[in-house]
Amino acid sequence: MTARQAPRGQKWVRIAKAAHASGISARTLRRWALEGRIPSRQPGGGRSWHLLYLPAVLAARATP
Repeated sequence: MTARQAPRGQKWVRIAKAAHASGISARTLRRWALEGRIPSRQPGGGRSWHLLYLPAVLAARATP
């Protein structure tokens, strides 16, 4: 699922909340998004993640 395919609504969270929910640092989330390892979006300049993507973040954590 890409950021464009994600459902619309209140499920997009900012990096601090995504980092806390996934147990991964904000810096790592940013880097993985830039590398294309996890989908994110930047509406208006601030990067955010959909809550449906957090399981993918946890799976990516196990990938070297």
